[in-house]
Amino acid sequence: MMDWFVIYCHPSDHPKHYVVRRWVIDGGQALPTNEYQLANTLGDARMLVPEGLVRIPREDGDDRCIVESWF
Repeated sequence: MMDWFVIYCHPSDHPKHYVVRRWVIDGGQALPTNEYQLANTLGDARMLVPEGLVRIPREDGDDRCIVESWF
């Protein structure tokens, strides 16, 4: 199992914040968790991502509120 963190910009459930949500990858499947943290800026959100992960930029097919992912 591996952790994956996604930073969202003002998603519908927290429209005034950046949100860092934890996902897990288990058996090749990405599974959402109920774990998340709120931040006021993108810089603050990035500080909530655990050290040692690699940033993956947003892809064209991603939801508009996704800023980036960290593996």
